[in-house]
Amino acid sequence: MGFFNKSDRRRQLLPADLGGMLTEYGHYDFDASIAPMPSNDTITLLSRLQIDTEVRERSADAVAEIKGAAIGEGGWATYGAIALIDAFFPEQVGSATYEELYEKRLRYLHDLAVPRNSLNINDQTRWRQLFPGEL
Repeated sequence: MGFFNKSDRRRQLLPADLGGMLTEYGHYDFDASIAPMPSNDTITLLSRLQIDTEVRERSADAVAEIKGAAIGEGGWATYGAIALIDAFFPEQVGSATYEELYEKRLRYLHDLAVPRNSLNINDQTRWRQLFPGEL
């Protein structure tokens, strides 16, 4: 009976244009000296993540939405996704979703040939594991 019942579907927690916001945030988080300042929509999202109780209570769902948007967008969005999870959903750090996104983040940076000395300490540690002998 509830198979197509609208009440069984969970409401999307985050904006439909999340991928673009993750891209802005990821590029800015990586190097604020060269990336443009995130848009007002992205800043509003960051503020909302701090105070929205439904998002906080459904953190696994929110992180799944972040993953879907980041993988769909690719590139800097994967960097932004990890930055958001680290900042707003620390209980999800280490989850399978987190680990998959982190690998995509590092592979993107690797494809860009980012100088290893510009990586943060967590990225350097994980880089050594993913690309042994390169750091």
